[in-house]
Order: sequence, then C-alpha cells, then structure tokens
Amino acid sequence: MDEVKREIVGIPCVGGKTKLAKFLCETIERVCAENGISTYISACGGGGKDILSLHHSLFDTLIYNEYEAGLADLMHALTKPANVDVISKGVHDLIEKVLAMPVEIETKAAGDDTSDV
Repeated sequence: MDEVKREIVGIPCVGGKTKLAKFLCETIERVCAENGISTYISACGGGGKDILSLHHSLFDTLIYNEYEAGLADLMHALTKPANVDVISKGVHDLIEKVLAMPVEIETKAAGDDTSDV
C-alpha cells in the first residue's frame, strides 16, 4: 500500500481509541486488502475515529454501529452534506450562548467551614 498521510478525525468520547487509531486503521486496511474484504463494520462506533479515519476508497461498504441512539442519530445526520452546516451552526450558537451566561463563583477563606455537618 502507498504511504498516505493519515488524519485521525472523530468526536472525542469515553472509551475512545485515539492513541490506537493510526495503528488500528493501518492494520484494518492491510488485513482487509490482503483478504479481499470490502466491507467494514464499526461495531462500537462511538465518536467514529475508526470509520472516519479509514481510507474510504478501499471499501465498498462502511457500516457505523452505535448503541447510544443520540450519537448514532448525529452520525447519521452528518452523512448528509446539507446537515453538516446546520449542525455546525447549531453547535456554534449553543457554545456562544453558554459562554455568554453569567458565572457566579463562590469563595470562602481557608479554614472557613460553614457547612452543617
């Protein structure tokens, strides 16, 4: 296989495979190519680091599977190019609203324990 720069993409999540992603993708691609496998199923889809980082031209079919319905719905929505801008704008607007919220910080002096224990 030709050496191609690999960009690891995906949504950070608990149980993620970020540190292993490059090795896993290279191994999956090599094993599939050596054995004539053209379908890849991401059994534990999560943030999609595996399926989004594979060279899609090597596969006829890529299947994303995820137990968490909300994450699976988000990934499905992102497969439609028209949705990407809408979702990105929604996330950006939400972040802007959160950052604009007033923050109250409560402080107390060292050794000042006023709790009702």
